[in-house]
Formats: sequence, C-alpha cells, structure tokens
Amino acid sequence: MARWGSLLAFFALGCGGGNDYYAIADMRGEGDTLELKFVYTCGVIDISWDGTFVDKLQPRAELTVQHDDLGADCDESPRWIPFDTGPMKRHFRAEHPWPAPLGLRVAPYEEEQGAKCVRNLFQDAPFRGKGCK
Repeated sequence: MARWGSLLAFFALGCGGGNDYYAIADMRGEGDTLELKFVYTCGVIDISWDGTFVDKLQPRAELTVQHDDLGADCDESPRWIPFDTGPMKRHFRAEHPWPAPLGLRVAPYEEEQGAKCVRNLFQDAPFRGKGCK
C-alpha cells in the first residue's frame, strides 16, 4: 500500500491504560500543511494516505489514523499535529486539471463522533475543517 505521508507522535491520554481511543477535536490548514488537533489520545499515532481518491463527482482523499496506546494515564493534552498534503495535491493535479477541487476526510474513532472534512485543499487562504459524515 502506497503511503504519501506518515507521522508518528506520542500523546497523553485522559483515559485509562489499554485504551486505543483517539479524538480529533479540530483541523486547520494553509498551503500544503494540514494540522489535526488530537485530544485525550495516548501512544503512537500514524496518520497516512493510501494514494487513492474516492467519489468521482466530488473527489476527496481519506486520511487514516492508526493508533497504538502506550497504556499511560494522562490529561486532555490538546496537540496540533501537522500532516503534509503536498504529495496528495500534486498527485491529484496530475490526474485532474485546474480548477477541480480536492476534498479531504479524516474518519473518527467512533462514527457517532463524526468525521472531520475540508472541502477544498487548494485554497489560497487558511482553512478550517468541519464536521461531516
């Protein structure tokens, strides 16, 4: 499986040890940098993209969060973690001419939390993620 970016980071968690829970509280970005705000998340987190786009009418990339808990007890500890969207944007432009937009979705740990999405990564101004399905 192709990986267009990966980030390993250690986090503190407000839940008990042995929990593989993660929570994305917010997303923001500018240029090729997307930042994800994780809260109540311990252990190693791997954020990746598999190199594909879904939905032909409104193309988007789906980020995957893999989380391995370290078994620590800790606070909310909000942290902004960067992810480089440059490779996926260049890959998308090679297949889709300007001005086709590219969305991005990050799945939640549990569906009832709702995913976070960006409608178009090709924005000149800073952008924020919003809740989505």
